[in-house]
Amino acid sequence: MQVAAGYAVRLYTSGLNRPQLMAIGPDGALYVAERSANRVVRLADANVDGRADGITLMATNLPGGHSLAWHNGDLYAAGNATVWRLRDNDSNGMFESSEITVIVDGLPDDGGHSTRTARIGPDGMLYVSVGSKCNITVGCSEGDPSRSAILRYTLVGDIPADNPFASDPDPRRRAVWAEGLRNSVDVIFFPTGGCGPCTTAAMAWATICRQKRY
Repeated sequence: MQVAAGYAVRLYTSGLNRPQLMAIGPDGALYVAERSANRVVRLADANVDGRADGITLMATNLPGGHSLAWHNGDLYAAGNATVWRLRDNDSNGMFESSEITVIVDGLPDDGGHSTRTARIGPDGMLYVSVGSKCNITVGCSEGDPSRSAILRYTLVGDIPADNPFASDPDPRRRAVWAEGLRNSVDVIFFPTGGCGPCTTAAMAWATICRQKRY
């Protein structure tokens, strides 16, 4: 790996089990979702030497945990079929099972592209990316309108009234905010309004998502 002059790359920590997306917490520590361990860990650097002091277990039993996002002191995590809210009510530095609330459940997780990413938009809504069931497979049918899409919910998992398909006869489509996106591994929000998916072809898809404003 080569980096620009004045920069360096060093090992921050090791031994994680398929670490996926990360987020800096309100305490300044790095939080990581370990997809194959179904857990969230905290990697603090108290002495600011550029290396994690250790690996602190924060939450367990989060199947396929892939993404993390902080909002108003709560941590939102997305797994294969579920989005959870983690809230440290007793301030003991860990999220016990009683402090983990299911916000969205039943997301399609069959086939390929099983990672799910949850982000909180500037409008205070929850956005969840759901990839396609297929790659480039002849005769493959998604079978679910919430696939290849970015979904939008309230922070308690309800369907916002201003979703474009909020009244669709198929309840699986009511959360859809943007569709036709093969596999949005992440979601970004533009200062001028709108959102865009992050994939290897992000720029090709960005204008599709930006047509829908929050």
